[in-house]
Parts: sequence; structure tokens; C-alpha cells
Amino acid sequence: MINLSEKDYDVIIKSLMKKTLSQNEDNNSEKLINTIGARAAQNAINENLALKNPITILKDNWVIRVMPDGSEEKISKVNRVENPIFASQKIAKGTIIHAKKKNL
Repeated sequence: MINLSEKDYDVIIKSLMKKTLSQNEDNNSEKLINTIGARAAQNAINENLALKNPITILKDNWVIRVMPDGSEEKISKVNRVENPIFASQKIAKGTIIHAKKKNL
């Protein structure tokens, strides 16, 4: 999780209000996207915990459902496979990625 001070958060919010989203993405993309994502994820987790709903996480290559009482239920194993084709590609901003449609 990203630890962001309230001052840094305020600076980002003020910056957002002065510019379009596109300008913000161009200038602060990594920090901005990380901050927004971290805050959204934390808000979703807190909301579900307050409503006594289970949350789903990835832990030790397992998809796990964490119940409101703290118990855990393993749902499925995740097999991570490093694909050498993707690892060697350098994708720059603006790269168009084409995907072929499968014939069903």
C-alpha cells in the first residue's frame, strides 16, 4: 500500500482540479494512478468490512475469501506462468496492441 501524507494528497487533489484528466495522466501518471487505486481499494475493503461482507484477496498464489469473522476460505490456486514473449517486449505509451478474435 502507498503511504501518502495528507499534504501530498492535497497537492494531488488540487492539481487534479486545475487540469484535465488527460493532462494529469501525462504529468503524474504513476503517482496519480497508484494513489487513486490504493485509496479506492482501501475504501472498498473498509466498506465491505463495515457491511460484514467477505472480501477476496490473493495470498500465497491462492484466491482467498476472508470472512467478516476473520476466517479464510481458499477458492482456487493461481498458477503464475512467466511468458518470455511478454517479458521481452517493451511497450511504450501509445502502443496499439492487436488481438485476434477467436472463431467459435
